[in-house]
Amino acid sequence: MTAPTCYQHPDVPATTRCGGCLQSLCAGCAVFEGGLDRCPSCVARYWRARKLQKGLFVAAGVAFLGVGAMYLTRSGVLPAGDASGSSPESEFNYGTRARQVAKLREQLAKEPCDRTKAAEYVQTLFAAGDWRGTVRSADDFVARCGKFPQLRSVTYSAHMQLSEFDLAIQDATELIENAPRNAGHYVWRAMAYESNRATDKALADFEQAFELKPEAFQMANQLATAYEKLDRPCDAYFVLLEHVKANPAINGEAKMEKRLLQLMGQGQCTGKNNTRENKR
Repeated sequence: MTAPTCYQHPDVPATTRCGGCLQSLCAGCAVFEGGLDRCPSCVARYWRARKLQKGLFVAAGVAFLGVGAMYLTRSGVLPAGDASGSSPESEFNYGTRARQVAKLREQLAKEPCDRTKAAEYVQTLFAAGDWRGTVRSADDFVARCGKFPQLRSVTYSAHMQLSEFDLAIQDATELIENAPRNAGHYVWRAMAYESNRATDKALADFEQAFELKPEAFQMANQLATAYEKLDRPCDAYFVLLEHVKANPAINGEAKMEKRLLQLMGQGQCTGKNNTRENKR
């Protein structure tokens, strides 16, 4: 039996599986977060969920600190100005990862072009939530030691977190140029295009990803969902039919059958309105 390979790097053996999307990952792509190994996209989704959960607590905390700081300032305990006492130059608080960050910095200072340590360092910054530091450190490494596409898997997610969608698109484009047969990279760029409201470009990338890997549910689901958003239920229907044909193991699966029936009902789909087939 052939050993599984990383879905981002087909020539590299997989050492684990993403706990979010179940894709196979090599050691360089896996980020341990929330008790699971995750791919960069699932790490980004995990942190978005965490940020939403924390939002209510942060809002309440800010209000409380604001009132307290006002009282302390007026009483002379704190000087007027920044109530937190911090400055823009303050270093990011890495919390429980501070020791690991310091150790990796020390190792990279001795071997500044060590790619394994660079990947681990950038992933650690990302996992700690230091999006800006992630991007800066990766860019510094590339400027110093040359292109390292693996880092762009992480900086892509950091740019997405920072809502820097144009830069995320650049990262995904570099990944595509490095591995043009990797369907996952087209999905990443499509997600950035969607966030940037470039719908046509996003759809083109979702279609390319599906053409490369029609048997993968992630690719089929992303493209079908994109068609649904554009009120093209029949295109979504025929995409899922192609997916089932490429992946016979799911034929007759209840959830898939239900979705196919819903799409057919929405669009009264027949072979005549299969625009994907007509393009070929």
